[in-house]
Amino acid sequence: MIHAVRQGKAKIGRNEDSLTSSVFQLLGYLPDEMFCSILCSALRGNVDEAILGRLEEIEFWPKWDAAGIDSHNNFIEPDVFLRFEGADLIIEAKRYDEKGQYEPQWLNEFQACLNEYPEREKPVILWALGGINDLANDAVEIEGQTCKVFKSTWTMLVNAVQSEHQKQESTPQSSHLDRIFSDLIFAFQFHGFFVGEWFADSRLKHLGWSSHSLNFVTENKQRFDSDKWLYSLTQPVRYNLNHKAIETWNIAIR
Repeated sequence: MIHAVRQGKAKIGRNEDSLTSSVFQLLGYLPDEMFCSILCSALRGNVDEAILGRLEEIEFWPKWDAAGIDSHNNFIEPDVFLRFEGADLIIEAKRYDEKGQYEPQWLNEFQACLNEYPEREKPVILWALGGINDLANDAVEIEGQTCKVFKSTWTMLVNAVQSEHQKQESTPQSSHLDRIFSDLIFAFQFHGFFVGEWFADSRLKHLGWSSHSLNFVTENKQRFDSDKWLYSLTQPVRYNLNHKAIETWNIAIR
């Protein structure tokens, strides 16, 4: 489907479901260690790769029993459910990087997960992906059972994918991995995220966003093909920058 879209032979929406399914389906094709590395990087080190272990199952929009939840629906439907050896990860994704996440929805999804897996032996983690107002870690609790909530933007996931791709380019690897990363990068680009030269520039490194960072990008925009990249770059993070939410990257000039 990705190649049909690339060649203009098919059209898909650029909505939340399209973004979520295309990105996580492709991520699921990567070796477990790469998948975990990308996830843990996007989650800012809040989850240890060693704790996750092997990916056992990936499920899109599971329908979980809504018993005990004040809802007009008979089921609760998180966006993605990842079952690892060492933990279960619920992903609640929002289309854009700002606004949309809210605690009652996390609570409902945790309750529905407990309904579905009442005798769970692994911790449950919820990833609030996009739609955030800050990066502060959170948690929801039901009858003494806690689900930690970690937040990130889609832009952070883009950056994690790009970083892993650069890391793999320096080591011998199968050509199928290059094809997966190529499709992943296209999927982000198709949905409006900047994936170009700025992320791959060897003179830029990860530290933490600041006003100085954005000034550097603005002053050097002539290095890129057009002004359009600047809008694509800043659109997902402008709201978060204004609310001091982005703390993960900084541009350093060597």
